[in-house]
Amino acid sequence: MEQLKYRCWEIEYNQEANRRIYGKLEIGAGVSCDCSYCRNFALSREEVYPKEVLGLLSKLGIDYRKDAEVWDVPSDEEGIRIIGGWFHCVGNVLSGQNLDSVQIIKPKWYQIFSNEVKIVNDHYENIDDLFSIHLGKNDTPLKTQFQDQPIIQIAFQTKIPWLLDEPPEPGPNP
Repeated sequence: MEQLKYRCWEIEYNQEANRRIYGKLEIGAGVSCDCSYCRNFALSREEVYPKEVLGLLSKLGIDYRKDAEVWDVPSDEEGIRIIGGWFHCVGNVLSGQNLDSVQIIKPKWYQIFSNEVKIVNDHYENIDDLFSIHLGKNDTPLKTQFQDQPIIQIAFQTKIPWLLDEPPEPGPNP
């Protein structure tokens, strides 16, 4: 495995294994789902990721078009959605803030739906005014191709405009 220092994290990763796995994945979660949130994300995908993040994903062997998960929630701004998701990467977080503790909370935007949401206690680094990223340990990858390997979860969140002609479906899509 190769080592990399990225912002507050030091990681080791297997670029060759990641390229092999991502080469076998047909599509990402953002285009495999037909809900309006994912279709909206698919329309903005090419503009979502800052160059710095695209460079990181490429170095790690990750195809940015093949996310493991995408989620969406409304924002306080008209016509803007808060969107996030994550990628998996064969590797380990050696140091830095990590995804180790989880708590159940009811965020303000979600209270009207009277459901509890699992929110991870983690550290996101702001890449720019809209985009932030987190690297952490993941023991339960969504993609079976990553099972039985050490996994880094690369989570992101950002804001995107609503681009579809149809209105968003009611409620959040976590």
